[in-house]
Amino acid sequence: MLKSFFHTCLLLLCTQYLLAQSVEQVDFRVEDTEVIISYQLRGTSPFTIVLLYSLDGYTWQRVPATACSGAIGENINPANRLEIRWQPLLHSNQLEGNLGVKVQALFRDPNFPEMVLVRGGTFQMGSNESEDEKPIHSVSISDFYMGKYEVTVANFKRFVEATNYQTDAEKGDGSYIYTGKWEKKAGINWRFDAAGNLRNSEENNHPVIHVSWNDAQAYCDWLSKKTGKNYRLPSEAEWEYAASNGNKHSKYSWGDGLPSGTKGGNVRDEKAADKFNWIKNESNIFVGYDDGYVYTAPVGKYAPNELGLYDMTGNVWEWCLDWYDKNYYSTSSSRNPVNNSVATNRVLRGGSWLHYPQSSRVALRNSYAPDDRSDFIGFRVVFPSESK
Repeated sequence: MLKSFFHTCLLLLCTQYLLAQSVEQVDFRVEDTEVIISYQLRGTSPFTIVLLYSLDGYTWQRVPATACSGAIGENINPANRLEIRWQPLLHSNQLEGNLGVKVQALFRDPNFPEMVLVRGGTFQMGSNESEDEKPIHSVSISDFYMGKYEVTVANFKRFVEATNYQTDAEKGDGSYIYTGKWEKKAGINWRFDAAGNLRNSEENNHPVIHVSWNDAQAYCDWLSKKTGKNYRLPSEAEWEYAASNGNKHSKYSWGDGLPSGTKGGNVRDEKAADKFNWIKNESNIFVGYDDGYVYTAPVGKYAPNELGLYDMTGNVWEWCLDWYDKNYYSTSSSRNPVNNSVATNRVLRGGSWLHYPQSSRVALRNSYAPDDRSDFIGFRVVFPSESK
């Protein structure tokens, strides 16, 4: 039975996948209860290889690494012929249906964002703490890949060098910095830190800042053309689902409690309060917490959340795909909602090194104009899981 399922379905699905970026000439054979999948991997840098399977040709699940051996997982180098050996019965004793597989290659080039598969689900989006977060409503999200980290200075630098792109800050009158007071300074752009100093190469692993929604979108467009994958900004529903640990919907990305040690993030803390002479109370800072940085921190400095994502709370606000509408939750779709109705502002999520504890909640919605930029704004990217 196993052999006949794979013979009828794998041939079709592997043929479709020949069109995918980097993976070519996928073939298979079945030996007893083991499926042996061979493929060619094109490119110049190592990839992370994952195997997906489906019982209906539409809904795909990731094959557990414990059921596979061979050329799967991280740091797989391009080669003319690679092989994965999958033992389906190690993780399921019922594979009945129109069974098929796909091979996916995820970039491991350090100049491109590293991606994490976020398994979809249904969660309760919103909160009762602010009017634009109401009503709390049920939302279902499909699988998608999300940047493990915020887009870094190094990531953005590669884009600019490849395209000679000029950001809104460079074409306009600079960007805002905070040094105890707000100041918009001409000449400040993505090459500068939050205090307005030109970054050195040791800070290339910090999140890129002073970038507008327009700049983030241009980066996504370039990355899509470069890789053949549909990179974009996350919808705010995807962002909230990922930040709040899926259907657990925690208050912060690290959990419901206050930050402690690496189980926290780069937030408005004691160190920043000392620098700027802020009042130290629970509404103004995370009292008793020192994250080690006044301004931005290198990405991945603190522990990831339960989905393997870093800095979802704090460090920098992250641009989302949606236009902002304070009443959007009253009419939004219950499945993969995105607000495409043109408005004045785009959504940002996640809080930053600068903003109040209340603003660090995963449910909080912020918004700025698409050409706005500042020393607390950055972004991360997503692309959809290949579902068909």
